[in-house]
Amino acid sequence: MSEAAGRNALISEELRKLIPLIISERQEITPVELCIYEEFAWSKIRNLRCLSTNGHAVRRTLEALVERFHNESMAIFGDALRHLYSLFLEQPNWKEENIEVDLQWSILDFLLALTTEPIQNVRRNRLEMNETRLAILQAVKMMTHGSDPVRHWKEVDDEDEYVESDEFVVPSARLYGNSSESLSEWSDDAVSDESNIAASSKDNLTSPSSKLVLVPASNTLPSSTVRINQPLSVYLGNNGRDSSFWCKLPKLSPLQPPRMFSQYEIHIRDENLVPRLIHSHWWRSDIKVVSQPQSTNPLANFAIVYVEYLNKKSYGMLHYPLPNTTSEKCLLREIIFMFFNPTSCCFFEVERTNQRRSIKVRSNVTTCSVTASTMKDVLEEEVLPALISMMDLRHIISEYMLNFSSIENAETANGSIVSTGTMECFAVAVRDLIQPIEQRLIAYEGKVKDSNETTSLISFIWHMKKDFEMLQLLHHLGTTCIVDTAPPHLKSAYLLSQLYGNTKLYVPHQKLATALLLFSLKRYCGIMDAWWQRAHLEDWRQEFIVERRHGLQGECDGLWGNIQARGLLLADDNEQNNKIYKQLGTCPFYRLLLDHALESGETQDLLASVNRLGDMLSTAANQNQSLHAELTARLFSDIGIYCGANAEFLGPEPDKQQIQTEEEIKKYDRELMQSCSMIHDQEILGLLTQHLSHETEEETNTEIPHAEVCQIFAALEKCTKLQLIYDLPRCLDNILRDRRNHASAFAMQYYREHLNLAEHVRFLRHIMFLEADYLLYPFYTQLFRNIESGEPWANSAVLTMELYDIIVTRYPDMAGQLHVELVSQVRAKSSKIYEALDAIQLVYDMPIAIQKILTPRMMSIYNSIWRLMLKVKWAAWKLENLRFIRRSDPYAPLDLLGLTVRRLEILRFWLNYLINSLHTHLCTHVMQAIGEQFERQLHKCSTIGKLYTLHNKYLDLLAKHCLLSDDFIKFRVALEQLLHLIFVLDMEWASCRRYVGESHALSLDLDLTEETDNDENRDINCLEYLALNQVVEIENTYIKCHQTLAEILQNLVHKQEHGFLSALEVVINSSVPY
Repeated sequence: MSEAAGRNALISEELRKLIPLIISERQEITPVELCIYEEFAWSKIRNLRCLSTNGHAVRRTLEALVERFHNESMAIFGDALRHLYSLFLEQPNWKEENIEVDLQWSILDFLLALTTEPIQNVRRNRLEMNETRLAILQAVKMMTHGSDPVRHWKEVDDEDEYVESDEFVVPSARLYGNSSESLSEWSDDAVSDESNIAASSKDNLTSPSSKLVLVPASNTLPSSTVRINQPLSVYLGNNGRDSSFWCKLPKLSPLQPPRMFSQYEIHIRDENLVPRLIHSHWWRSDIKVVSQPQSTNPLANFAIVYVEYLNKKSYGMLHYPLPNTTSEKCLLREIIFMFFNPTSCCFFEVERTNQRRSIKVRSNVTTCSVTASTMKDVLEEEVLPALISMMDLRHIISEYMLNFSSIENAETANGSIVSTGTMECFAVAVRDLIQPIEQRLIAYEGKVKDSNETTSLISFIWHMKKDFEMLQLLHHLGTTCIVDTAPPHLKSAYLLSQLYGNTKLYVPHQKLATALLLFSLKRYCGIMDAWWQRAHLEDWRQEFIVERRHGLQGECDGLWGNIQARGLLLADDNEQNNKIYKQLGTCPFYRLLLDHALESGETQDLLASVNRLGDMLSTAANQNQSLHAELTARLFSDIGIYCGANAEFLGPEPDKQQIQTEEEIKKYDRELMQSCSMIHDQEILGLLTQHLSHETEEETNTEIPHAEVCQIFAALEKCTKLQLIYDLPRCLDNILRDRRNHASAFAMQYYREHLNLAEHVRFLRHIMFLEADYLLYPFYTQLFRNIESGEPWANSAVLTMELYDIIVTRYPDMAGQLHVELVSQVRAKSSKIYEALDAIQLVYDMPIAIQKILTPRMMSIYNSIWRLMLKVKWAAWKLENLRFIRRSDPYAPLDLLGLTVRRLEILRFWLNYLINSLHTHLCTHVMQAIGEQFERQLHKCSTIGKLYTLHNKYLDLLAKHCLLSDDFIKFRVALEQLLHLIFVLDMEWASCRRYVGESHALSLDLDLTEETDNDENRDINCLEYLALNQVVEIENTYIKCHQTLAEILQNLVHKQEHGFLSALEVVINSSVPY
């Protein structure tokens, strides 16, 4: 039988056993059903449709387990695991063709699925697992060397051991038989058998590793017979192996040559040092530590007496373990120690869960006079919250305080910045606030160590009550205001927003939150100071609420140009970040900072681009004072009303001796000035009073002293016990508004006096809105003629020169900045003028400062209105230049040809009336009326933002009234059809004039008396025109266009409430040619 056939037979046998076990719902299975199920299983086995096991995933899992062993200081188990599965995978049987795909990986995956907590099991049973590892490795080593011993399992003391069969001496068969011999016979036989075993094993007595193992004999006796078997002595021989095989001691490293001697420091032995410092025996479970009470009163050892009393009264049914007791001084020192370095000790236990540490109170440790349960309750309610708060606050301080010398450490593996400047300021503030608490803890520890001081747990809790409350408040602010996984700008903005939310009236810790908010604003104030003084966004951590948009100049469009508010990433699908971003949008403090950053940043960039930033700063008030210092001074100046006086910043008290010295120096300076008043030589006077001028300059440039968060909080608590009414946001708003107003006033003065913004806007209105029609008429009429002639006209340089020659007489300073640009070669080749006009646009080269107001989007609106006006001008010009067709006898009655010509003329009148109505609406009701309102409001703008908003609204209103917005798409389509109808009417008019052959009305007729021979040809042409003309189609098309326009305007006026079109709607609806 081949190997495949044998394997199939084994599989078939196993299937017959497996199928009844799977189908457990029915008690009996018929042979037919069993055959059907077996065939179904064989079909599944033969047709392998499932995917093979992913070997890479199994290998990664095994390598991860090996790495976990290494990290858990169990590298020997990890190396053994890697060695074993490597040998398993290198077996040559897996390369046979009849083996299933990835069978070895499937087996390993199956074994991994059966594994339960391997790390924990090895850690709990370290010695047993190590013995098992050595036995397995030894067995593998023997198998690889070619030996194949037969192993048997014997149960010895309820443990499993591997015993090789060739090392046994097989006992007598009578010991395993079903005999009913007496106890004496059994003893004699056993003794004789033991002697035989000893005799047969005599040759192996010289082995140094020989030993006796007692193996109980297994025997199957009848249920009615009870037999006691004596254990069999089995000798494990050496079997030719050396002593190193049986030695389980670790191998020693080879001898090394002597090294250099080590220098040791002389230490004086202190016998009391170890008992005073080592406390590990306090919490060991195998050692009971009992402290000796100071009093002889039995109740002084109440903790143990009470447990003994409970055990006595339980009458053996319950047994309460005696608690470990220690002195109250040790307890207090341990509590103080836990505030500085939390670790597992006598009363507390530190556990790590999910990469975070937690503190728990041990259950059976107390002092002599308090029960363990009472001590645990007191510690959990009074001390444990403060310990947890201190531990978490230290974690915040260590995590968010960066070392600037190693900026690389500030980023995580995915490149996101862990900490920001704002969060670092918050961490520094928290550190400064807990430093006084640490000093009071250390001072109290001195009292505990002093034998003359009386201290207790109750007095300690009462002494540190306010400090514990402060720690819990700081912990609450730290956990609610800090978000871990978010972009840097969201972290900083969310921190400030949450701190601002805690400064409201109904919050009890308002002043603490105000002090933290003021100190956390240092980073933002530094960024805004740099922007205010240098127009540079110094935000290398990407935490500020705005950013510069990098791109082309044409892309930097909008209210703030290349400055925009930071938002979420396009690929950011984090629900938490989206929620934070929406929450920030409703925060007034965030909106205050964002509005100032957008407007002030744009103004500073504008002044820096025209080199006027230094001039603006030289005229600003408090130019040498930082924003944070000014904000601190303004805050304490405003809250001085609570004290009844103008309170200054309450910092540390100055030195009295230093004040006295400064007063003496000032007195000497005054006497010196009086004595020098009679000196008229300016050089000698300057030498004598030079130091006075330097002191005066230093006094004027002296800033407000640096304020620490502890000083700020103490000053807020000292000035008033009442709550503050949004003083910090109001002060910040006033300072930022003063800065913006000063910069905006300086910028607006520059716009008005140096840039002449009004002249630029007026120039664009006259040229691009065709308000100076008398000046531009030659230009656009010549352009219409060039397009109609079919000659190449789309030359930007030629059109620019023609435009320059026309407007240079009226605008000599601005004519050179305007030029014509070709935007579409396809439309430029069109013979229809209203389509060819879309191929050109005007480009105005203006200064950079003007570009902040006249953005590319606004220039596109200007060009859209310019092209619309050119189309309307062309339609009016074309209809006015259609000359009347003169007949040979103007006074003869109208024939059929005359009626046709008259219909063409009436159609021209209709179109002329409609186009003129539209032209009047655009020029009178739109351009002139809105332009006058814009000029009146232009001089009232005080900031660049208001100027930009005014100009933007002006252009949007113009685009809307010129029917260029999205609400008037149908009207523009109908107007396009009307312009096309004018183009068709022009061709029909030319065709009629060519067929009729009329001459000009003012031409001289020299052959009135002579009859020409062309009369017959003229009659033929007239008849041909009557047969081929399209006057009726043009009339019907115009009527439909007119009706469509009237209906659209009626809907716009009455349904969509566009009242500015009411006059145009009345004109068009009252002239419908039905």
